[in-house]
Amino acid sequence: LVEIQQKSKLYKKAVETQNLSLLDSLFSQYGYSSFLDILQTDWINYGLGYFEELAYKKIASSIFEEEGKFGLKDSKGTILAPAIYDDIFEADYYYGISVIQKDSLFGYLQSNGKEMVPPVYEEAFDVFDFESEPLGEIKIKGKTGILKVHSNTWILPPDYDSTEVITYGFLCVETGGKYGVSNFAEMIIPVESDNPYEYDYFPELFFTKQKGTSKRRYYTKEGNYLGDFVEESIVKAGSCFWIKPNKFDKKGRLIDEKGNPVIEEADQLMLLERFDCLAVCKDKNWKIYNTLKHQFLLENERITKVNGKPNIEYKHNVFTLETQNGLGLFDAENNIWLIVPHFDIKQIHYLENGFLSVQKK
Repeated sequence: LVEIQQKSKLYKKAVETQNLSLLDSLFSQYGYSSFLDILQTDWINYGLGYFEELAYKKIASSIFEEEGKFGLKDSKGTILAPAIYDDIFEADYYYGISVIQKDSLFGYLQSNGKEMVPPVYEEAFDVFDFESEPLGEIKIKGKTGILKVHSNTWILPPDYDSTEVITYGFLCVETGGKYGVSNFAEMIIPVESDNPYEYDYFPELFFTKQKGTSKRRYYTKEGNYLGDFVEESIVKAGSCFWIKPNKFDKKGRLIDEKGNPVIEEADQLMLLERFDCLAVCKDKNWKIYNTLKHQFLLENERITKVNGKPNIEYKHNVFTLETQNGLGLFDAENNIWLIVPHFDIKQIHYLENGFLSVQKK
């Protein structure tokens, strides 16, 4: 600890005085003559190497023109790719891959001059990332597919009229005026919808609009159909979903991740951040539900009041509950009472470091 404090003071002084030589003694044992010597090594690149690996691994190249054709050369003027292309489009920043055009056909070119995909396709679009691999949307014989650019193999065969990335790892595909959703490995939602699919980031669900109604058809990322609900009426609640009261349903309801009902015609849901256990009120009686285990807890208790925020900051899924036996503290995750309900208890407060204050009446 003393060594860290001493080094910290030295760094602070070097910054204040703008004098890097004060740090030289710290690095002489590692074979460097000075701190500046370290910064000037090519793999550190004055600190950029620590923040972005591409800063020292990516080959800098520029497009040049020769007799109406385009190629690539490096910063020293060395030819990386000969001027044989009708066009070389701007490379993407992360992979350094450009769309190339030759004789009205398209392919992909790496910034080091390597032709990754020959220009043999009707259309090719800018690459995008999926699982640390560049993918490209390709059109051939009027059909669209997705190509793994590095291996020049199909991850999604060219069987569709169009494709569109709707969220990371998922595509809305269309053929014959019908739409579905693919996760690249398989179709999770069949190509049957009359309208395109979109992604709602807050409940983390796919939806498609329905003709003649304001309801939307909702699906999970696993392709499970949840039901048709109005916009903004469905909320993610642990691993379940809460359907808020709306113009079609005066009461709320809780469904699981497959759309199965958990509790119907509920009055209120206590939804707390990072809580997997929920408190649901129906007919003035609260129920505690573990969404991960799909299990109701304390079914023999009559719970009249719930406080999900008793300042128990060190532990989630903990509730103060008012029952027929009085006030208590319940750990819903482990299904145990931390403080057994008793009529003599007036309040329960969290202090700090795991300690609780219990006030009696």
